Amino acid sequence: MIHSYIDIMISIYMGLSNQVGRQSAIQEKGQERNIVLIMDDIVKYNRVTELGEVVKYHSKLMSYYGFDPKSGKWDSKLFPVTQNDAQLEGIQKDIERYNNALRDYNKYAEHLAKELQIDIYEEMKKGHSIVFRPP
Repeated sequence: MIHSYIDIMISIYMGLSNQVGRQSAIQEKGQERNIVLIMDDIVKYNRVTELGEVVKYHSKLMSYYGFDPKSGKWDSKLFPVTQNDAQLEGIQKDIERYNNALRDYNKYAEHLAKELQIDIYEEMKKGHSIVFRPP
């Protein structure tokens, strides 16, 4: 199970105020600070959005099993009691699909961040969210 993952928000922010350079901007609202990456390539943007949607879908499913994707913790009280081995295997496959989707998203987001020269880990330690925007 992956407990340490990059929690990158994918959102489209309208009304971007302070742009810095061509590829990124910083937007602040109160205490919240977002690093906004404006993608030059719509194909890359579509890919990261698609991967994010897959993770979001599987996250909802995992929450039914008692897993909190934001904290990475399980609530064993919510985990379903299975009636047979087939049900348990189905849950195991769902967990595996979630882990694979998350791993694919993280790898691609790291690739994009390196390409755009953003240190994701350092920004996440500071509590900043990374937001991808279309061209």
